[in-house]
Amino acid sequence: MNDTQAMQPDEVFVVAQIVGYFGVKGYLKVFPLTHSPERLSKLAVVKIGLTVDTAREQEIENIEFQHRTIIIKLKGVDDRTSAEQFIHNYIFILKDELVKPPKGSWFIHDIIGCEIFLEDGTPVGTVKDVMKISSNDIWEIVNEKQELLFPVVKEFIKQVDVRKRRIVIAPPDGLFDL
Repeated sequence: MNDTQAMQPDEVFVVAQIVGYFGVKGYLKVFPLTHSPERLSKLAVVKIGLTVDTAREQEIENIEFQHRTIIIKLKGVDDRTSAEQFIHNYIFILKDELVKPPKGSWFIHDIIGCEIFLEDGTPVGTVKDVMKISSNDIWEIVNEKQELLFPVVKEFIKQVDVRKRRIVIAPPDGLFDL
């Protein structure tokens, strides 16, 4: 990744936000915006900015995990004053730097836009959004008649093919009868 490399919005992902500084030696507090914050420890270079367009390449010198907070040290940022300029900025990575989700999990951006079908081939609609709740995700499915909320539970998901943009489900009886 370099500063001259054009970043297309669909090729760039936010993985964290810088929320403050830590101490006086340029360390930054980072809030992860990913389901697996440990992936940040594998990054040596990231883009940091308020938007994709303003993001600049930064080299990570050190990264530490402290409870739910991540502390990073950027190369060349050696005091609190230098660190302050990064507060509220986002940390971006390129799509090819994403860590594959575990089996049975998918990236939200891969699910949104997929067509949903019942096991018998009946079309249900298209995934418009994914809502994160504590127990499981909820897919918002839209069709020409209505918006449906579908709980993402392993037993209800029969097939996910993100390349073909097709998902087959077996909802519990009565879920879509309202």
